[in-house]
Amino acid sequence: MTSSRHVYRQDYGPIYDCRPCDAYVGAYPDGTSKGTPANKEVRAARRACHNAFDPLWQSGTMNRSQAYGWLAQKMGLPRTKTHMGLFGLEQCKQVMELVQTLTIAAVRRTSKAIASQLSEEESWGRGADS
Repeated sequence: MTSSRHVYRQDYGPIYDCRPCDAYVGAYPDGTSKGTPANKEVRAARRACHNAFDPLWQSGTMNRSQAYGWLAQKMGLPRTKTHMGLFGLEQCKQVMELVQTLTIAAVRRTSKAIASQLSEEESWGRGADS
């Protein structure tokens, strides 16, 4: 365990690192790991997952616990094991696919609602002119 200063240029607390692998993971002051060690590729995948997933709960559509509960159910994982800091590349890919599917479904629902509303407005407009 060492300081995170050499990674972040500031001390954000202790980390476990493997410099030859360029892999590291944050740790709590008691030495408990915050996740699993990640190399550059896995860190990039985890960031992409957070960028795609976090708006689900940050938007207020659901709270954070509900969002992670949904993700756990979809991935077939216990809630305690559903954390980006624990995911490898395959699980990150699965998160991205699930969020994309959810986003596409939401866009389709919204598009249908808009089309229906426009159709109703057009019908109403035609009835008033005749």
